[in-house]
Amino acid sequence: MIMKEVGFVIIHYGAERLLGECLRSIKSLGFSGEFITVINNNKNNIGFASGVNKGVNEVLKNKYIKYIFILNNDISFVGQSIKPLIKCLNSPNIGIVSPIQKIDKNLYITEGIIDKNRFTAGHKFVTINDKTGIKLADFVSGSCMLVRRDVFENVGWFDERYFMYYEDVDFCYRANKQGYKSALVSSVVIKHRSSASINKLDKEYYLARNHLLFVEK
Repeated sequence: MIMKEVGFVIIHYGAERLLGECLRSIKSLGFSGEFITVINNNKNNIGFASGVNKGVNEVLKNKYIKYIFILNNDISFVGQSIKPLIKCLNSPNIGIVSPIQKIDKNLYITEGIIDKNRFTAGHKFVTINDKTGIKLADFVSGSCMLVRRDVFENVGWFDERYFMYYEDVDFCYRANKQGYKSALVSSVVIKHRSSASINKLDKEYYLARNHLLFVEK
């Protein structure tokens, strides 16, 4: 049964209100609290990558968990089903999937693209979600990422040197090298209050720093 095979890891940083919305939206899908792990970076900010690893380690203690859903606390599911995401993960060679992220009334985040010459990475933004189905991507956003258990077991964890930003790029890149592709499922749309908890200077610093780290690797 899907409800007992999915574990959620939420990285909480910022407003309690956002976390509450996220938790309620997960429970609206039919999941109970026992399958949800919250890493509270408000008390001790260990970074996004370390938070994910800590949460995933906890979730994988349950031997029945087959899929791990990594989420920012500013994500919410509104009248959505995650079954298309699970179905996509059961496709050959796909190990990581993500829904479309709606960040404004008419603005959506779609697949992640890596520039193979400069090794910069960024997301494609569109104003209309065409719901074309499943689309392979260079990477998908760690703010809302569903991962098969065996990907973590075979590829490893997030690289904690990144702290935040580019850790999802690096993880998907390493997974792809081992045969686990990333995909976007456009039939599922979630709401994301993008970077609601991160100030602009911190974001710019870590994006620049971590791009260099990714290039070095």
